[in-house]
Amino acid sequence: MNKYKKLAFNTAVFAIGSFGSKILSLFLTRLYSGNLNPSDSNVKDLLEMTANFLIPVFTLSITEALVRYGLDKDYNKREIFTTASCVCGFGLGALVLLSPLFNLIEFIDGYAILLLVYICTSSLRSLCSQLTRVRGLVKLFSFDGILTILLLFIFNLIFISALDMGVRGFMLSVILSDFCSALFLFSVSGIRNYLNISYFRKDLVGVMLRFSLPLIPTALMWIITGFSDRLFLRHMKSSDDAGIYGYAAKIPNLLSIASTVFSLAWNMSAIAENDSKDRSAFYEKVYTSYQSLMYVATAFIIAVVQIITPLLVTAAKYEAYKSVYIYTPFLVIGVLLMCFNQFLSSIYTATRHTAN
Repeated sequence: MNKYKKLAFNTAVFAIGSFGSKILSLFLTRLYSGNLNPSDSNVKDLLEMTANFLIPVFTLSITEALVRYGLDKDYNKREIFTTASCVCGFGLGALVLLSPLFNLIEFIDGYAILLLVYICTSSLRSLCSQLTRVRGLVKLFSFDGILTILLLFIFNLIFISALDMGVRGFMLSVILSDFCSALFLFSVSGIRNYLNISYFRKDLVGVMLRFSLPLIPTALMWIITGFSDRLFLRHMKSSDDAGIYGYAAKIPNLLSIASTVFSLAWNMSAIAENDSKDRSAFYEKVYTSYQSLMYVATAFIIAVVQIITPLLVTAAKYEAYKSVYIYTPFLVIGVLLMCFNQFLSSIYTATRHTAN
């Protein structure tokens, strides 16, 4: 299979797996809008973003190094995974010690323990799923994506719809779905064979951290970009306004989802072709096609935004949220530029120039 066919095949597999999970995500969005008021929806989003902010800091973005060096034929996958797991465990241990500070933040008060467990289970799942992808088990990786979102949907129905647990129900749903996913991958994909203290290599810690540490500020800046606007809205306007803005931001995520699916396959191809003679021509040809498709997708989303909006919120709440389409075109263009950045920065990842 040549590199273009392999890229297309992996993209198709990831897309099939992603399609089912994103359909369920659409139902999840409607479930949240129907059962959480705008204020609780904003708290949910802030807790989610806080977790996404802390994960790269305390895991030292080591999963990025796991993917890069795990796909490199010059390194042993068992040594890479065991070393990455030890680094991740050390970072999460530091987080546990600092977790009492969570209660100093207004919207985290009362959710500190759940947030801590959320971060730990999410990091565990990330390690297991990335090793699955590194080993080339793309079908299993995609299936796990569907399984995780299905479990998330079921747990949300139980904790939010049936038991009316609100934000706590959301946190418990994510924790349980991530834990079940990690347990499934650990059992099915033979991860236990890749985790052994005898595989730990101290010299690999330095190699992997030199790659991953420069990625932490990048990850944090992107999270702050999506995090700060809602904090400003929450304090300068109201939690309801921030909640409505959060729903407006979900529509551009349709574009981000498509880009993320492609990026999963593209990163594997970019790393595999890093040492090939026609690397530059390959990168350029793929980027030209990718850019064209993203422009068309952006135009389409903007054109049909007023049709999409009612699909994301329940009819009862639509009157309150109907203004979201006003903000969407600006956010869609922002996401488009973010997708281009994502593609171009992947070249730095492939060439191990993460400091750039």
